[in-house]
Amino acid sequence: MQYLEPIIGGAAAFLLGFLWYSALFGKVWQAETGVTDEQAQKSMVQSYKLVR
Repeated sequence: MQYLEPIIGGAAAFLLGFLWYSALFGKVWQAETGVTDEQAQKSMVQSYKLVR
């Protein structure tokens, strides 16, 4: 069980981050950081690099 808890926690954090930056506040986040729709769809890794 010790190995399962971090995996579940990591998956939950990933899912929450996905929802936060896409469905819930995606447009607000894009406006505040200056990320265009093209940049956001190009690669999520590149989108996260813009936020420091």
